[in-house]
Amino acid sequence: MGTERDTWKSGDLLAYTERDGPGPPTAASPTWMIATLVGVVGVTFAGVLTSDTLCPEHRVWVQALALVGFVAIGASIVSLVRGTAAAPVLTLFACSMGLAIGLLDAAHSPTRGLLVALGFGVALALAAVATMRAVRLMRWDHRGDAEAHDVDAPAPVQAPITPTTPEEVGEAEAPVGADTER
Repeated sequence: MGTERDTWKSGDLLAYTERDGPGPPTAASPTWMIATLVGVVGVTFAGVLTSDTLCPEHRVWVQALALVGFVAIGASIVSLVRGTAAAPVLTLFACSMGLAIGLLDAAHSPTRGLLVALGFGVALALAAVATMRAVRLMRWDHRGDAEAHDVDAPAPVQAPITPTTPEEVGEAEAPVGADTER
């Protein structure tokens, strides 16, 4: 007597052997790494928004960039909670805003500005690695879906040609055992 696991069930899924399928999935970035990156960048943006060391013109630019980056970090947090793959991309975008802030800050305090740019540059590199891993995993997933749905259907069997004119009816051979009288 077979178990339920031994019985075959019809469905949309196509089973692969190891050599036929899309291969093993690529490793995704750990959630803790993205969450840590999001937290550090978010706290840094909060600090940038509360600091007051720039001229009024640059301060407006820095606050606008920090606000956009802070919104991206908030969206990244929502993405992490919901389990979607947008978190690394949103973090990458937020880190690029931070890099721009560091370069603007370098106009007033070169050491501080370059340190901020360097910190956001490291965060940008980590977010880029996480984004590349997410893109590779997405490509693997799409490749597996495409292979599963790209199964060639058998060619349709052509029905036998039936005679349509009276001349063709007389020329057609009646099948053996067929009743030809009406």
